[in-house]
Amino acid sequence: MTWKDMKELTIKLSKKIFGIKFRNSLKIFIFKHPYLTFRESYFQKKNYQNELSQILEKNKDTKGIIFYPAISDWNMPLTQRFNHLARTFSRAGYLFFYGTHNLRYDNVRGFEKIEKNLYLTNQLEVLKDIKDPILYITWAANSFYMKKYKAKSVIYDFVDDLEMFPLLGKKIYKCHNELLDKADIIPVTASRLLDQIKDRRSDAFLSHNAVMFDVWHLTGKKVKPDSEMRKLVGKKPLVGYFGSLIESCFDYDLIKYAAKARPEYNFAISGPLDFDTSNDMHKWSEYPNIHFIGTVPKYEDLAERISFFDVCTVPFILNDVTQSISPLKLFEYMAAGKPIVTTDMRECKKYKSVLASKTKAEFVENLDKAMKLKDDRAFQATILKEAKENTWQARTKKIVELLDECEKKGKKVSILGVEVDKLTFNQSADRALKSAKEKKGFFIVTANAEILFKGAKNEDLKNIYKKADIVTADGSGVVLAGRILGKKLPERVTGVDLAEELLKRGEKDGLTFYFLGATKDIMNKAVKNIKKKYPKLKLVGHQDGGVCSVDGRFEKNDHIINELKRLKPNFIFIGLGCPKQERWIVRHKEELGAVCIGLGGTFRYWSGVEKRAPKIIQKMYLEGVFRLIQNPRRLGRFLVLPRFFYNVVKERIS
Repeated sequence: MTWKDMKELTIKLSKKIFGIKFRNSLKIFIFKHPYLTFRESYFQKKNYQNELSQILEKNKDTKGIIFYPAISDWNMPLTQRFNHLARTFSRAGYLFFYGTHNLRYDNVRGFEKIEKNLYLTNQLEVLKDIKDPILYITWAANSFYMKKYKAKSVIYDFVDDLEMFPLLGKKIYKCHNELLDKADIIPVTASRLLDQIKDRRSDAFLSHNAVMFDVWHLTGKKVKPDSEMRKLVGKKPLVGYFGSLIESCFDYDLIKYAAKARPEYNFAISGPLDFDTSNDMHKWSEYPNIHFIGTVPKYEDLAERISFFDVCTVPFILNDVTQSISPLKLFEYMAAGKPIVTTDMRECKKYKSVLASKTKAEFVENLDKAMKLKDDRAFQATILKEAKENTWQARTKKIVELLDECEKKGKKVSILGVEVDKLTFNQSADRALKSAKEKKGFFIVTANAEILFKGAKNEDLKNIYKKADIVTADGSGVVLAGRILGKKLPERVTGVDLAEELLKRGEKDGLTFYFLGATKDIMNKAVKNIKKKYPKLKLVGHQDGGVCSVDGRFEKNDHIINELKRLKPNFIFIGLGCPKQERWIVRHKEELGAVCIGLGGTFRYWSGVEKRAPKIIQKMYLEGVFRLIQNPRRLGRFLVLPRFFYNVVKERIS
């Protein structure tokens, strides 16, 4: 038997005996790195998990956890948008994990602390252990992380025109569309990019690049030129640029033209020269006033270097890619207080402090104009004003506000076109109690399969559900439907259980309640039993549902509304049946300023007329059958279930 045969046989046996994951690790262990890789895979992972647990414990009071799967190393020479956002989010109180693949400039194993609340890690698999992270994606091809990590919120930062990646073909567009469908928050860096998606996502918003103002505004500070700058400072007026030299963006011909036209100026280009090979194609010896001064060790050093420039530039070629770019350096130039000359880029023309140029000749003219403006106090004031309006703190604040809204609303699952909140039982109760204490009008729909089916067939009723602050999964059928659709709901949140929890906690907090619905006899029995169970409960009133109308036809309906306005209860429990109770709530919620919950037949349970199914029956998804046995008149409603699941399966297949 040859070595190759033995190798293949070992792999086949390990696959059969241990499964695919063990097979891959065994293959690496035997044939690639006999000791280190095996130890990394099976022993070191446990150490990394413990390390992560310690980090989470130390930072348990943060506002949330953000995971960013990066496409670039953290320590690459030029600091990018995602570096700034990571720092700003961490300083705003979030725990931020920057996931690196150690491509070229990073060399981290495990977790490396960059600053408070900010960690660099290569342990992307270990991060799956984090509960309810916020997933931040800037590279569309990373959409698969949405399935890999159970994120409570997804941010898709749309930063690049997809035309930049022709080799990826249709795949990148598929990933992009998936993110547009599923992301909760979509910041967009440029107007042209926003135009591409605004019809599909009207909630997307502009979030241009920005600046760390305190780093770049060095007025009044003593700064010494570095070794490269000492060769240029004080000799000729200095026109500067910093950044990568990318063939599709950087206009080499424009810089050559300007250098020839203005030999009395020096042109300094700061940045790495090895991004691509485009720089090697030019004969720079013919341009003695163009100087390539390389990179600097630290980001802060770059701000000091730029302080010696007289005029800063963004000499980009005009094409679809650059018209979709919000140049990060633009705002850093502003904070440095430098006049800025650019080509006629859409994002640059938005600012008064920028001199945009349509032609090469105009670019040179604007260089002359900028040299005269560099000491103009009014122009300096304009530059600094625009810099202060475009800080990373301002950009992050908008996203944080939207994250807070997501936290309040929770995520939703669409079932037959009706949005059901992806909330746990405790989260639902917490939100209801908070709104009750704030005296806000708050509408809760407790949606079972029948209610969802009605909403799917009735557009008016569906629109009423959209006005609800919470739609809970009231019924095993709804939870099961979510699983069929691949949209798992955390748990069942029934109206009767939620109401009981609110009564219990409301009694403790001294909140007031009003019951409305059912027949007079059932209501009286329900009130008697509830008072017995919760003796300190502040039940300020009750009324049977026979006098309620959705359109205010009955005079007694007005009487109830007036009574509720006078009593001002924190909670109103309404059992008029669907859709009457929902229509009544929508009509009166705002004027009453209470938490209104449609509870259907809950008062029948509390009165003792009908019993709830035992817990084991509920867990077996047979509560509906139990209720049917008690009340055969529910047969018509029970037969909705097969039609409901037929439509759910149909939606899944489609």
